[in-house]
Amino acid sequence: MVINIYARLHLVGKIMLINNLNAPFPLLQSNKVKLISSVSFGLFVFGFLYIFQPFGISEVQFYKPLFIGGYALITFCCVAFSFFALPYILKSTFNPDKWTVKKAALYTSFIILIISIGNWYYTSTIGQEVISINHSFLKFIGITFSVGIFPTVIFLIFTEKTLRQVNASKAEDITKHIYSEEDKVDNKADKARIPQIDFTADNSNILLDQNNFICIKSEGNYLEVFFFLDDKLNKVVIRYPLKKAFEQVNQLNNIHHCHKSFIANFDQIEKVTGNARNYELHLRNLTFTIPVSRSFSKELIALYK
Repeated sequence: MVINIYARLHLVGKIMLINNLNAPFPLLQSNKVKLISSVSFGLFVFGFLYIFQPFGISEVQFYKPLFIGGYALITFCCVAFSFFALPYILKSTFNPDKWTVKKAALYTSFIILIISIGNWYYTSTIGQEVISINHSFLKFIGITFSVGIFPTVIFLIFTEKTLRQVNASKAEDITKHIYSEEDKVDNKADKARIPQIDFTADNSNILLDQNNFICIKSEGNYLEVFFFLDDKLNKVVIRYPLKKAFEQVNQLNNIHHCHKSFIANFDQIEKVTGNARNYELHLRNLTFTIPVSRSFSKELIALYK
């Protein structure tokens, strides 16, 4: 019994870890920020080594600033190569719509590794003229990681904050556009006939006006259909594939499959919010928000330009 409980807890922990590693993560795309970040990493390394002089650097008697500058230059070149060249060479790998926590961790580890290689080669060749302490390659990885962990954490926080602000600003613009479009519709004397949704599934039939339909949420093999009727939020649970459900409503304007688990009526959007990873839709009368998949984000922005 205890073994079974432990095995289940282990499985749950493993699933949570996999889900966290596969969670979306923002990928830096601004060349200006990439260049500034590369220079900042190099300057940080120079400042840190010059002020604290760890790892035997304090024993250097001649050309100390120039010697330390070599490590800073290596750091700058490696980071710049990783930021500019790698995404160009491996375009499919560096797809911002598929960038995850796992890929970001591997990417960071790769940068640290190539900086370690550069530092080790620099010290074992040119550095032999000014420093007498020899470190193994593995120790150089540890040294590079211990120095680089601080600017890396700061960089990741800065990247997420910057992208969160960008997406929040775009989300605010989308919300303003939605309300301006609503004002135009409200000012029209003749309104078009409201389309009806005739949704048939699981031996049941749901017939309602499009302006009452809110969203469909997928839960495993079941769908939760949300709609507003008789001044209250209603929910019907049916057994039906989400893909087939979308085939029944996709001919209607402003009904979108915006996430792998959601179909939403964009006429019901009250506001849009954004973070570093994606956008979220706030629909009228709905008690939860609907996430927008990264693959649909560009379509969302295009809809409300």
